[in-house]
Order: sequence, then structure tokens, then C-alpha cells
Amino acid sequence: MEREHVEAWVNPSAWDDPEAAEQAIEAILASGSTDEADWVRIAGGDEADIAAAAERDLDRGDSWQLGEAVDRFQEAEAALDAAREELHSMIRSEHRRGTSAYRLAQITGITERHIGRIVGGRR
Repeated sequence: MEREHVEAWVNPSAWDDPEAAEQAIEAILASGSTDEADWVRIAGGDEADIAAAAERDLDRGDSWQLGEAVDRFQEAEAALDAAREELHSMIRSEHRRGTSAYRLAQITGITERHIGRIVGGRR
């Protein structure tokens, strides 16, 4: 966590006591926490402010988790595409070596018709 981020959140210019604002910044940095609710508590916020911050933390957490799930899904799709292309390449290679579509279907579990599309260059 960077000092500039904490300073922007604390906004010392809005405090009546700049020294208290600086102490809050230092305490937040020392805590190592990235939770807004913790920051509000450290800065002296009341229970309603802390509860509101905790709810915002949950909302951000849900959004972050959704983003992480999307990233994992996209990585899995890319891995699947790469594995499919590798399999198709191997099937085409074996077919060029003379292995019949029937035998390739037996080995791979892919239908003979689909093997025909793969070796014909169509997915």
C-alpha cells in the first residue's frame, strides 16, 4: 500500500487538526491493512462509518472475486484452446502417417466423422 493512496483517502486538508491527520496516515500505514473499515476505525470513525466502510469492503471483495473468476475462466478457455489445437495437430500428423480415421476414432474416442473434419482442416 502506498502512502499517496492513504493520504488521498485520509484527505488531510479536510481535517481541523493536520497533525491528527498525519498520525492517522502513519497508523494506517503501520497497520498494513487494506480494509477500509480498519482505516475508518484507525482514523477515529464512529460505528456507523465503520459499518458503512465494511459494507463497501464487501462490495469491492465481491467485485474482485468476480473479476478473479473471469480471469480463471479465460485462462482455462485459453488452455483448452491450446490443448484442442495440440490434439488436432497430433491427429492430423498421425493421419498423414497413414493411421486411418477409424483407428484414430478408436484411440481418441472422437467420432470418425469429426476426425474427418479435423484432418480436412475444419474444426
